[in-house]
Amino acid sequence: MNKIRKTEIPLRNMLGLKFNLYQTESLENDFKDLYQRYYNEDITLFVPDYPPIELVVVKMGYLDLVFERKNNTEDKYLHVLMTSENAGIHFFDGEQSIYNFRDALANWEKAFDSLKKPVEFIIKDICHTNTRHIWKDKYFYL
Repeated sequence: MNKIRKTEIPLRNMLGLKFNLYQTESLENDFKDLYQRYYNEDITLFVPDYPPIELVVVKMGYLDLVFERKNNTEDKYLHVLMTSENAGIHFFDGEQSIYNFRDALANWEKAFDSLKKPVEFIIKDICHTNTRHIWKDKYFYL
C-alpha cells in the first residue's frame, strides 16, 4: 500500500503581511481579498466547530486557518498561521487591557468584544498543501 506523501509549498511572498480582523463574520471574505491580490483563485474557509475563533484569539493571540482551494485537485488546501500582539495571554496580562488573562478566559466573548478593532495580525506561516493537518508536527500546540 502506497502512503500519500504530504506536500507543503510555502507562499513566501505573503509572509510578514498584515491582516486586520474587524469581525469574525467577515474573516473569510477579508482574508480572501488579501489572498486574491497574489493568487487568482477562489478559497473557502473551514470553520472549526470548537474552539470558536474568538476564544482562540483571546487565549492565544493567533489565527490558524485552513481554506479549501476551489478548482484545484493537488495541494487543494491553504494553511495560514497569523499572530497578534493585540490579543492573547501577553496582551491580557499587560497594561493595555481592561481584563486580566483569567477574567478574559472566563468571559472570552466580552473580552473579544473589548479588543480594539481591527485586531492586527501578521502572517507567520502560509502554504499550499495536500492535507488539512500539515502542521501537526511543526506546530504541535495548534
